[in-house]
Amino acid sequence: MAQENDLHRTAGAFSTLLPALLLLLSNIFVFGTFAVYSGSPKEFELGYLQMLGYQKWWLAALMVLLLLPGLVRNPVFARRYAILIFVIGVLTWIQANFLLWDYGVFDGRNVSWDRFDVYGWLDIVLWLGCIAAAIRFVDRIYPLVKFLSWILIVGQAAMMASQSEDTAGFVKKKYTYSNSSLPAPFLELSRKQNVIHFILDSFQTDVFLQLLNENDADRDFSGFTVFKDNAAAAPSTSLAVPAMFLGRLYDGSEPPSRYYADAMTKGFQDTLYDKGYVVNLIPQLSMRLSEHSNYYEIPSNYQGTIADFKRLNAARLDDVALFRNAPHFLRKKLYGGGDWFVSRLFRGDIQVRSFREKAFLSDYIKGVRAVTASPVYNFIHMNPPHPPYVTKADATYAGHILPNTRDNYLNESRPVFALIRRYVAKLKSLGVYDDAMIVLQGDHGSQIDPVIDGQEVEPCLTRLPALLAIKPPGARGPLKISAAPTSVLDIAPTILKLVDKNQRSVFDLKPDSQRTRPYIYMNAKKEVTTLSFYDVDGSVYDPQSCKKVKQVAVSRQKSVYEYGTELRFGMAGNADAFMGVGWGSCAAVFCWTDSHVATLVLPVEKTGSKLDMNVRLMSFVSEPKVPRQRIRVSVNGEQLGEWVSHKKSLQSFALRIPAERVTGHELRISFGLPDAVVPRALGLGGDKRLLGVALVSLRLRAVDDDEGSGSDGGGG
Repeated sequence: MAQENDLHRTAGAFSTLLPALLLLLSNIFVFGTFAVYSGSPKEFELGYLQMLGYQKWWLAALMVLLLLPGLVRNPVFARRYAILIFVIGVLTWIQANFLLWDYGVFDGRNVSWDRFDVYGWLDIVLWLGCIAAAIRFVDRIYPLVKFLSWILIVGQAAMMASQSEDTAGFVKKKYTYSNSSLPAPFLELSRKQNVIHFILDSFQTDVFLQLLNENDADRDFSGFTVFKDNAAAAPSTSLAVPAMFLGRLYDGSEPPSRYYADAMTKGFQDTLYDKGYVVNLIPQLSMRLSEHSNYYEIPSNYQGTIADFKRLNAARLDDVALFRNAPHFLRKKLYGGGDWFVSRLFRGDIQVRSFREKAFLSDYIKGVRAVTASPVYNFIHMNPPHPPYVTKADATYAGHILPNTRDNYLNESRPVFALIRRYVAKLKSLGVYDDAMIVLQGDHGSQIDPVIDGQEVEPCLTRLPALLAIKPPGARGPLKISAAPTSVLDIAPTILKLVDKNQRSVFDLKPDSQRTRPYIYMNAKKEVTTLSFYDVDGSVYDPQSCKKVKQVAVSRQKSVYEYGTELRFGMAGNADAFMGVGWGSCAAVFCWTDSHVATLVLPVEKTGSKLDMNVRLMSFVSEPKVPRQRIRVSVNGEQLGEWVSHKKSLQSFALRIPAERVTGHELRISFGLPDAVVPRALGLGGDKRLLGVALVSLRLRAVDDDEGSGSDGGGG
């Protein structure tokens, strides 16, 4: 009889637990997510009910998991467990609606947590006090649990229903999703004349020749000439690619952004376009300014599924809702480390860039067909075999970054080489190979020393030897190897000779030609960015061939910074004039730091206002050796905050600058980077720079005294 009574009381407790648990979960994942969504529906690609429906199964699993303790045949425990769930449900409602402190713009990363710890202690007192009181007065509170739970659920549901009609996209949104669909024009080659131009980033000639031999692939590349003494023009892609398209080096006499714009608007690709070529661009650096017929960037979610896309939208919504409903110290624990919490659990496998791009190239090769009458120029810039090396000898993913060795470089290069062989075979099967010009090149070499005649050689300049293999139209017969002293700068005239016979191609050079080839290195670590110019007079494999000839300061056009203007970093940006010490070379749209401290110096007008600073950046992190990057932000000598980043992808950070720090005619903004590392020293690739973060953009905005510090629903 006692057992039957216990079972009956346990069943009663379970029936009370069910609405209490519904209250808790709906506070966070229904009413909480709706509050977030209705406040900023444009932050999400999917409609609210679309995201809510997508997560129903794992919410049901969570419900079952939390219900299981209520089935224990111990009525005292069951009642107390029901009371505990109910109290936590009520506390989450209070926390989200009344105890959401003014953290600023929340994106999971940029909160100054310590400032709000005092409120956190108030949270703790409230939570522990309410839980202790509920357990102490369980007999008085327990009979009310079911009724109060339903009152709070129904009340919030009614409010949600009344607001749903005014919430854009509540039921459904039209969204655009693309993961692998390459626009059809990229697959259409000319039946008559094609120029196929590949950059295989960091590919070296000696490695290409080694792979030719080990695969006995000389006959596959009939008509090709490999220029074994080809010289890079710069050690970085951001300088090498513009030089290649323009046919001349950057000389520092104009701002880098103007030189980059010239390369995009006056390069040989624009000449081909003007001559009637269909110009298809698949670049790594932005080439939007170039004349082009079709433009495509390999998406970061290539081969990702529509389920991944929906799951990440829903998880991002849950993250902000969970943040709102949690007490301060739990918020700090879950989000203070610099990453989303729910999104991190449900984002799935993160595709590695080299594998993503190889998968793209494989799909591209399958779809290529010869259908058009117009001549076609196809440019494809692939990142592999650029480090970090993550490919094993069997071409599978290693699961982590491998040491910077020649064997690992070869393993990274073999799958790319195999894909190029497949592409050549496809061109032959389509009957367009013989009449095509095909250019295979590295934008520069790697930091793996080349092997010549069985001996490892250290070139006189870093990344100097770069792959160059070309098949001109109509070329047949066995693959040839030329000792002609060529340069990346020769690619423009070689391709332009197709439309301008006055150009000098690499095939006009004699193997015994005496020729000096230029090379530049940009140093941005000091207050004044400088260019060092070298002459390569002799073989790229001769340690004595290089001679430094001069060093010049880079021209800058510095002006007063206007508040509200976005400073864009990189060769194509407008921030170079404001960059002080501590910077490395820039890519097209971002600049890496190359020191433990990097500064910006902005001439400004005096203002009595506070400033909001918004920064977009990427960071150098690599588990487990470099799990985070801390960014300590100082303005005019005073540290105002610290950001923490745990991931490589583009992130947004914000900081308020007090009016008392904006007193003179100059703002000196410093980014302290205590976790900056040299990747090569840690076996994380060949980069010798001291990498911390890469800045993409920065904006300063004057803030009125009565203006708030942001909302808690922002995205990163």
